[in-house]
Amino acid sequence: MKTLRLPPSIGITDFQNAEQVREVLALRPPGHPYAIQVGVMMSYKTLNGVPTREGFERVWPKPSEIASIFIDDPASLNMLHWADYQGLTRVGDLVRAIGCCGPNIKALQLDMTWPAPELCWAIENEFRLPIVLQIGTRAFDQIGNDPVRLLGRLDEYEGDIAGVLLDKSMGRRAEMDPGFLRPLVEAVRRECFGLRVTVAGGLGPDTLGLAQSLFDEFPGLSTDAQGQLRSSGSYLDPIEMPRVTEYVRKAFKLFQPALS
Repeated sequence: MKTLRLPPSIGITDFQNAEQVREVLALRPPGHPYAIQVGVMMSYKTLNGVPTREGFERVWPKPSEIASIFIDDPASLNMLHWADYQGLTRVGDLVRAIGCCGPNIKALQLDMTWPAPELCWAIENEFRLPIVLQIGTRAFDQIGNDPVRLLGRLDEYEGDIAGVLLDKSMGRRAEMDPGFLRPLVEAVRRECFGLRVTVAGGLGPDTLGLAQSLFDEFPGLSTDAQGQLRSSGSYLDPIEMPRVTEYVRKAFKLFQPALS
């Protein structure tokens, strides 16, 4: 079966309503090759009514609200971010989660630590939905931050994922280290043809320059922002639209030269 592909995108995580989405989509220059990745969070706990850390209810929409956030727009890459670092997720959980997203969901990101490849295979085959695998702090620790071991693990998902997110910060505002990411991006680009690479880590309107060298060296990289989109830096606070719009405007200017 042909591997699904994803367009490059500028990602914003923690949208809460369609009005925010429309405001950001209006910033995309006509004809720009990058989509706006509209990221909405859901977890095993929020789907199944398990108590979560206090504060998440201010940031994460209820599962029943997500379909209204994922509007139909060709510039929007609507992506559900599924969080489960305890390994509790089963195929049925993801089937229910995707069902909450309505007809406009375009991709699924698994914020998990090396989920079972069979889980990705089942969802990709059931829904023909592109899957992005987050490689976060715990996942990096398990491979010793080694590019060769990263490629070995990614081989287990061949044909069943469309992209990877290289993210040491995981929404916690930790500053991106281009020197750490460079050999990892280079390895994936060299050996995993067609796999979209997204980088993240403390990116916001004041820190986008941290990734400048990576974007210059690897045209077509995608990016995602979360923690720095609120002045408090806390992922338990809602995103602040002035910071979001400033970030998006700067990101489009940054990416345009690399693709022109």
